[in-house]
Formats: sequence, structure tokens, C-alpha cells
Amino acid sequence: MTNIFKNRVFERFLLWREKFNDYPYRSYMDHHRCIFIHIPKAAGTSVLKVLAGKKINRDHCSYNIFYQASRKKFKYYYKFCFVRNPYTRLRSVYQYLKTGGNGKADLELQNIIVDRFSTFDEFILEFLDKDLIHQMSLLKPQYAFVCNYKYDLMVDFCGRFENLHDDFSIVCKNLNIKEDLPKLNKTDYESSDKERALFSREVLDKINYLYEKDFEIFGYEFE
Repeated sequence: MTNIFKNRVFERFLLWREKFNDYPYRSYMDHHRCIFIHIPKAAGTSVLKVLAGKKINRDHCSYNIFYQASRKKFKYYYKFCFVRNPYTRLRSVYQYLKTGGNGKADLELQNIIVDRFSTFDEFILEFLDKDLIHQMSLLKPQYAFVCNYKYDLMVDFCGRFENLHDDFSIVCKNLNIKEDLPKLNKTDYESSDKERALFSREVLDKINYLYEKDFEIFGYEFE
């Protein structure tokens, strides 16, 4: 009974702390002494379920927001992120928005896509441009979340969506936690590869142009 009571007290303390904790540092970050920079559509929700449990806050903050909020924490906490191939990330963003996105937060963008861009090709070729992609978190280049003005990575570890399980095990080891991500169906990756093979040359060239720095900085190959 004593352990149960202690656990309940601790859980209530975490909830209270979460409510009053200074943004953007969430209670799980202070608990694990880490900073997870959540780049949209790069397996971030799966990572959060392990680190934060049921209470998930999808804060798509750049490194600089954490740095300005607490330079001390930023210096000493373990900082990490996950990135994804720009081709499949954009395809995932498009499908995500077409199926509803994150409710009200993505409603305006969802309506634009549903009303005006019925295909992925139209979305890339007719909607996206260099200015627009920096105004919306879902479309923002990944380097903008984790690199400084010199394009230096400001995290201790940068994992890949394509190597999620092995890379997340590195994170777990550094945070001294035993939890692991659930196994993903291999077809998730296979279908992404097949879809990418169907991209037109025009679409590939547009993505290469818009997300050039993501390819260069994170080592993804241009097609």
C-alpha cells in the first residue's frame, strides 16, 4: 500500500509540475534530463509515447527556443532529434493533412489542400515555395529546427526515421531507460520506397530545390 500511495503522489506531482512547468520544457524532459526536438512527421509521436507516457505535447520547437528558455538546461541536458528523407516526409505530410491532420491546428491548411490540390503532384508543384515552407511547422525544413545560422547541428544526437529502432536504442542508452519503441511494419518503409519511385522528375526536382539543405546536412541522396 505504501508503494501505491507513493506512486500516486508522484503521479500527481508530475501532473502539477506539467501544468506549471515553463514552456517549452516539459516534465518528462526534466525527469530524463533531455531535450527532444520534435520535427513533424519523423516518428516524433512514437518517441513521445515512450518518454512522456499518455500525456503528449507535440511542441515543434526549434533548438533556439529551448536555448532561450534555459541556457543551463540546454547546456547540460541530452539533446536529440529524428529526421526523415524529405521525399517521404512530404508525402507523409500530404497524406496526414488529407485525412484530417491535427484537428483545428491544421484545419486551414487541410481545407486548402482538399479544395485546391487533389493530388500530391499539385501540392508540390503548385502550392509549395521557399517562403511558404518556412511559415508552417509541418512543411518547415528539418535543419531549421536543429541547426544554427552556420548550419551546425545543435543536438548531441540526430537519429533517422529510416533507422528508427536502432537509433532510438542509442537514445535510451544515453538516458538510461529500458523502454523500446513498438516494432513498425516493414511495409511502412517498403511502401515509402515504392511511392518515391513513382514521383515524377518535376516533383523530385522541386523537392530537391526546396529542401536542398536537408539533403546536404542530413546526408540524404538526391534523386
